[in-house]
Amino acid sequence: MLYALFSIAALALLGLDQWVKHYVTVNIPLGDTQAFWPGVVELCTVHNYGAAWSSFSGMRWLLVAVTSVIVLAVAALLIRRVVRHPLGLAACFLVLAGGLGNIIKINYSLKRSGIITFNGQ
Repeated sequence: MLYALFSIAALALLGLDQWVKHYVTVNIPLGDTQAFWPGVVELCTVHNYGAAWSSFSGMRWLLVAVTSVIVLAVAALLIRRVVRHPLGLAACFLVLAGGLGNIIKINYSLKRSGIITFNGQ
């Protein structure tokens, strides 16, 4: 039962992540900001050419490979039911959602000039 609930939640988060990236790409020009929660959070469109703070710049396929290995390892843990605690299951499904979101983001970005990333300010 927990697997089904966490799977649905992970898919919902993955969908929300992709929708927000699309919304920002279409509606906020590069370098501009838009208030998401005025006074608390702003969305700013920035092109990143690697991982965090442009580390591994120009090594997109390495990022995809490393992320894929992590996603597959976590999926194997879930399939073999190694992780049983509800918080551990939640963490694994969040890692899967985030990893898949990053793989989609990196592959989509290969067609563009940089990786779509968000900065909360």
